[in-house]
Amino acid sequence: MRAAASTPPFGVLQNSMYKTLTIICFSLAILAAPSVTPAQKITSQEEHEAHDLADRFIRRLRETRDLRPLRTEFFLSDLKSSGLTDPFWGRSVNLNAPAGANLSDLELWDFYAAKFTVDYLSMLNLASKISLDSLDKLKPEELDRYTPQSIAEYSKTIKIPEREPPPRDLAMWIYSIKTHTVSLLQEELAKHPPEETEFFKNNLASFARHLNEPKNPWGKPSVANLTRPDMRLITMEIPFHVGLILIRENGQLKIWFAATFIPPD
Repeated sequence: MRAAASTPPFGVLQNSMYKTLTIICFSLAILAAPSVTPAQKITSQEEHEAHDLADRFIRRLRETRDLRPLRTEFFLSDLKSSGLTDPFWGRSVNLNAPAGANLSDLELWDFYAAKFTVDYLSMLNLASKISLDSLDKLKPEELDRYTPQSIAEYSKTIKIPEREPPPRDLAMWIYSIKTHTVSLLQEELAKHPPEETEFFKNNLASFARHLNEPKNPWGKPSVANLTRPDMRLITMEIPFHVGLILIRENGQLKIWFAATFIPPD
């Protein structure tokens, strides 16, 4: 298990921008399917609902190329009850908001959604250029070859403060970098739609096979109590290597948390 600390080391921000953006550097904490009783197993109705939500979410995410406008459409309405505030998922996996930044619920959402979007669009860019099956075998410097030129140029303009600023200022600085990077990636993917490439199509086919692997507990919807025994959560994986954790709100399945991750070997 490789969980990030609640506050990113300041020196990490001085690394190559593309390495930060394109290496999907978090493994999900629980990669083995938890034991469940027969009563906890997913029902056929739940499985159908989960697939329906996932299909709609994938389609809309590829349309918007941005997670931020999809909050009210797909995510739990009460952000305080969502995975954003969970001590593991929200404060570590795929978030890394600086501790002590005192972000409001909506600021925390925007911070999370911007980071998710950078990771997701970076993966779409890679999926149009290389086989994702080989991604974990590439060295970080090899990934630099696939950096969009606009991202490479932007990374050179980022000025690292000599001293680490207060947590809130640091959070706003990171967020500004992420939002601008989202815009650059959106422009890149608009000029070169990844879905039209053979690499992307082949990666989709390979991903479908990955979902059917017996060792992949996230390959199809299943019930798991990942953090709280009183919550019935449904987990599943969508292209490319995004884990969804779903929970029911007002009778409908909603996304409790979504995370980019590296699947287990």
